[in-house]
Amino acid sequence: MLASMQIFRVVDLLHGAIMILDIIRLPYLYKNDGNDVFTQTSVSLPNGSAVDWGDYNNDGYLDILINGSSPVVFKNNGDGTFTSISVSGCTGYGGGWGDYDNDGDLDIHIAGYSGSRLFRNDGNDTFYNTGINWGGSGYGYSSFCDYDNDGDSDYAFYSQNTDDSYSASSVEGLPGLHPSHATMAFGDYDNDGYLDYLTSGETGWGYSTHSLLRNNHN
Repeated sequence: MLASMQIFRVVDLLHGAIMILDIIRLPYLYKNDGNDVFTQTSVSLPNGSAVDWGDYNNDGYLDILINGSSPVVFKNNGDGTFTSISVSGCTGYGGGWGDYDNDGDLDIHIAGYSGSRLFRNDGNDTFYNTGINWGGSGYGYSSFCDYDNDGDSDYAFYSQNTDDSYSASSVEGLPGLHPSHATMAFGDYDNDGYLDYLTSGETGWGYSTHSLLRNNHN
C-alpha cells in the first residue's frame, strides 16, 4: 500500500506507528501490524505542512502536532482516537515539540507566516503564547536541540525573508534553502558528545544541496 503512494515526506516512525504526508499534504496514520506490514487507520487528520510526535501530557501515549494554516494538537485518548486542541495566536509552516523551560512537559515551537513563536505547555491541555518571536516571515522550518550541552533547549529555524530570499538564522556556512523544500536534523555523527547539524533541500527549483556542520564546542 505504501509503495503505491506518492510520498512527500515520511515524518516519523515511533512506538509502532508511522505518519505520512503525501504529495498534497494529507496526513495519514498507519498502524504497525508487525512483519513489515502497516495498515492505514481511520483516524481523520487535517491538511498540514509539518507533523511531529510527542507525549505533551506525560500519560504514556504519543500525541500529534500538525501545523498548516494554523497549528492543532491531537491528544491521544489511548483507545485509537484523538481529540483536537487548537493553538491560537500563530499561523505557520514548520513546528514541533521541545521542553524549552525544562519543567518536564513538552512545549510547542512554530515557524512560518507570522514569525517563529513559542507556546508554553501550561497543563490541562492549554498552550500559552509566550510572545517570544524570533522574526522571519513566509514559510519556515524549525527544530529544538541542545547544541551547547548546557541542559536547555536551543532553537534553529529556516525562514523566508520579506524579499523572498531564504536564510538560516544567521548560522555561518549554511546555504539559503527554500523552507518548503528543506529539512534539518541534529545528531552526533562523530561521537564527541555534541550535536552536529545536517540540512538538506533546494536553493531554488531543481537545485538541491546538503550541508553537514560539525559542532566545534565553542
